[in-house]
Amino acid sequence: MPQPSPVSSSLHARIAERLGRDIVSGQIAEGALLPGVEELREQFGASRVIVREAIRTLGAKGLVYSRRRMGTRVAERAGWNLFDEEVLAWVMAEGGASAFLTAFVEFRLMVEPDAAALAAERASQEDLAPLRTSVDAMENASGDLARFHDADVHFHLALLKASTNPFVAGLGRASQTYLDISFRLQEANVDESTIQEEVEMHRRLLDLIETGEAEEARRECRRIIMSGKRALERSLQKVAVNPPSTVSTAPVT
Repeated sequence: MPQPSPVSSSLHARIAERLGRDIVSGQIAEGALLPGVEELREQFGASRVIVREAIRTLGAKGLVYSRRRMGTRVAERAGWNLFDEEVLAWVMAEGGASAFLTAFVEFRLMVEPDAAALAAERASQEDLAPLRTSVDAMENASGDLARFHDADVHFHLALLKASTNPFVAGLGRASQTYLDISFRLQEANVDESTIQEEVEMHRRLLDLIETGEAEEARRECRRIIMSGKRALERSLQKVAVNPPSTVSTAPVT
């Protein structure tokens, strides 16, 4: 299973990690007031500067907000940057991956089928070239699941970009980590027949986009996502999602 990028070992990052994991796990509830700088300084044995930097890190991720003379509070979950790789790592470390990956599939169902329709209506040959390359790579993976899923991820990122809508295209980079983890979790349910079926569906979607059949492309894209959703659900039932090895579980001292 792929892991998010390694978290910095610097003290302020380790403090941010500890507090961040307590927040995403619910040990520090939404709306709760964080301990003051002095209390955190004593707790972690760090300077005020380092503690403040840790809090700024959490603020940049949308986990907390500060008000003058009111202290720092935990933000509502709706405001968290769930596409941040460290936030994702903390969620996974605290056992919340299943719910977040399921929610991400729902997000994809709201976005990608319409992106496919837009691509069918207005994508150029240059826009479509990465889709062709990705489908060919999926077909030529020769049983190498890592290569197959890398190509699958690149196809869906290229699809968002091929919509030619800058807001939709911008979701690609933010979605990449979730796509990668979702697809690799599905490996438990992948065999040769599954790979062939996936290649055929992706090539059919590409053909529909190339021939400008927007409504059919929308339906085929939804079919692909629903197929992945069922595979992901089966995998999540079978496999316990372990904390990422790149996230330190040692207490900050």
